[in-house]
Amino acid sequence: MDNILTIAIKTKLTSMRRKEGFEGQRAILLPAAAIAELSTHRLTATLYTTDIGFYPAATGHYRERSKGCMQNILIYCTEGKGWFQAENIHYSIEKNHFFVIPAHMPHRYGAHHEQPWTIYWLHFGGECAGHFFGNRPFKGELINSEFNRTDDRLQLFEQLYSNLESGFNPENMEYSTTALWHLLGSFRYTVPFSRIRTKEQGDVIEKSIQLMQNTLRDDVTLNELAAAAKLSVSHYSLIFKRKTGYSPLDYLIHLRIRRACHLLDFTNMKINEIARNTGYHDPFYFSRVFTKIMGISPLYYRRKLKG
Repeated sequence: MDNILTIAIKTKLTSMRRKEGFEGQRAILLPAAAIAELSTHRLTATLYTTDIGFYPAATGHYRERSKGCMQNILIYCTEGKGWFQAENIHYSIEKNHFFVIPAHMPHRYGAHHEQPWTIYWLHFGGECAGHFFGNRPFKGELINSEFNRTDDRLQLFEQLYSNLESGFNPENMEYSTTALWHLLGSFRYTVPFSRIRTKEQGDVIEKSIQLMQNTLRDDVTLNELAAAAKLSVSHYSLIFKRKTGYSPLDYLIHLRIRRACHLLDFTNMKINEIARNTGYHDPFYFSRVFTKIMGISPLYYRRKLKG
């Protein structure tokens, strides 16, 4: 494995061989006058952006600041690899990692020489800027799952970038601060941020359970349940089990047996009729499933005293 000195040398040499610039890159650096206005305005002095950008597959990307940066730096890696060093500690960066370097702290960072990172980055200042991640280098990892809301986080970045791109008038600058609070919060408070999506998906599962209850006597497949929820089978199965503790089909079986218990308790229907009313065409198979779930046969369940 390459040590930090080797990586730095390779990256620096790569930078020397080519003019820096990455196909598809974007960057905005606010003029000094705009930053001065932000730092004194009562709505923006607490937190504001000074630089923001996106570098895709940033071969040769390398920065070294012996006296640090005037602002805090956040870099979010969405593809590839890189590294950073601060306080004489080396950190490896991969996909879904991000890091924050406090203002005025000496540091250096760069893309991996073989698998260069794709990064979203920004510099931010203000009275509250140092409170988000503290005064030490901060490295975070966003769990790679459907709950981490990657698309929503990148949309926040795009809102911030597009707003600044459209001009530095007071309204744009003030709105950019509100967007920055939300964007930084999505990195600092990952669990509350992810709960929003989890709740949305929980609502989907509640609707799916209602669909099961309304179609207990029908032949319902996993594919049909997933399609009704507008999710892939794998995604649907995963969030359903997280919500209920059961796979969708196991949950459906339990709903059917619960319904069968109700019919056994409060009607005079025959066993084969109850089987058909709960989605089982074969009464013998129904009896086996019922016995497996309840521990006793349907006939014995009906005879058993309750209450």
